[in-house]
Amino acid sequence: MKYQLEGSNRNILLSNLPDVCQECIASCSLDGSTQKITCNLDKKQRRQGIKPHKKGRVYLCSSQQDDLKSTKTFSKKFQPHFLLLSQIDNIRENVKKDLISPTKRLTHNITSLNAHCLQEFYSVVSQDDLSMNHKGQLKLVEKMIDQNSRNMAKAFLRVLKNNRLMKTELSVFEKLYDANTPIRKRKHDVRKVFLSALHVYFQDFADKEIELNIQDGNYFAFFDYESIIVSLMHVADNATKYTCVKSNIDVSFEETDQYIVTKVRMLSIKITDEDIHQIFKEGFSGTHAKTLGMAGNGIGMSILFKLLELNDAKVEMKRNCDRTKNKTILSIPYEINELNIFFDKFRKK
Repeated sequence: MKYQLEGSNRNILLSNLPDVCQECIASCSLDGSTQKITCNLDKKQRRQGIKPHKKGRVYLCSSQQDDLKSTKTFSKKFQPHFLLLSQIDNIRENVKKDLISPTKRLTHNITSLNAHCLQEFYSVVSQDDLSMNHKGQLKLVEKMIDQNSRNMAKAFLRVLKNNRLMKTELSVFEKLYDANTPIRKRKHDVRKVFLSALHVYFQDFADKEIELNIQDGNYFAFFDYESIIVSLMHVADNATKYTCVKSNIDVSFEETDQYIVTKVRMLSIKITDEDIHQIFKEGFSGTHAKTLGMAGNGIGMSILFKLLELNDAKVEMKRNCDRTKNKTILSIPYEINELNIFFDKFRKK
């Protein structure tokens, strides 16, 4: 049995036909009927036919005697090919979604961050003022900076943060979805890298009166700098969102035989028993975060997990570590939660 399965736009999905047989398909009736023909290749008598399907169409060509004798017998053989066509189309659509989804997410996130940057600038210098005085824009901006130096400084820091986040979005895309992007593991001081990730968030912590206590010392491990700093920026980003105002975040480092363990302990929104098992899954947001309308897109923690995995690092979340410090503020429950990241001290071959 010769066959060709085509998609809805007539692209060939599966075929065992030689190229010359495309002439037969072109001459085949499209009304669902079948015809007997003499094959130009082997000079045998054959029955051929094309039948449409909601996912495309199927062409069959058979030299079997039962098919030559009976149109009904031949037509029955279209059904399993229709099933196969549907399965192939479903697989193709799923693969397309898997490929398009990260690109759509990247585009959406970059667009949103860029909008935030513009919003920060226009909060100090309005768009209307700039458009009404195009020749004197420079003097206008200088005047606004002089009159609103503190607000301008805050806006500058937030723009810097958003630009760093744009860069991290591109880095995540390359590391996770481009097989040609290398993971370059070198020896780095974990504390210094963490500080580099945190510094663009210092103003966000200051605005919430959150004090950062970071243990001194040098703690070296092997990892790819670019992907790990992206991971740690996601940690910082989540901390600014979910940590209680006027509280502390304690960052400590512990050295074991194999790992440098980075511990981030904070008074943050309660994580339920159900949440803890799903917290690193893509698309998941915590129960209380959703209830309070504070849930993001559920991507940050899953990106953290995936990027750490690329570096042979591990992560775990511990909830409700000190019940004596639990509190509720404006109906928001807070508990001491701890994020632990295990960086490998040794280069893996």
